[in-house]
Amino acid sequence: MVLRALYFYVFVMLVYLTAGKRAMGQINALDFTMMLVVAAAAGAGMMGNVSLVDATLVLMTLVVSNIVTTTAKRRWVSFDRLIDGVPLLLVEDGHILKDRLDETRVREEEIMSAARDKQIERFDQIKYAVLERRGNITIIPKST
Repeated sequence: MVLRALYFYVFVMLVYLTAGKRAMGQINALDFTMMLVVAAAAGAGMMGNVSLVDATLVLMTLVVSNIVTTTAKRRWVSFDRLIDGVPLLLVEDGHILKDRLDETRVREEEIMSAARDKQIERFDQIKYAVLERRGNITIIPKST
């Protein structure tokens, strides 16, 4: 039962890591995975699909897994980057980095949507557009 819980924890985490930053919005893969698997485990326990002892053991395993993962993220920067990624430049000095857009599955319209929040109307007014670790796009305007 413990191994099954660990398997699903890792499996769901990998699924959402490969889905990309934009698919998750403002929540990171670790938090989303924890919410999803805890809800599923608790639901199975509440519905009587598994015994109360098994459901409790699974939930405790998930909580311990989460504590170990978050501790590892704090301790090792490389592990943190593996889980949450790094900020990625999408536009530099008004030039769209097409390979980055393809890699992250971000559309130009999404960048311009974020730019409009800063009263920017054209790409040539953007110094940098950055896809942040949590999936939001930060716009840094050119100096006027």
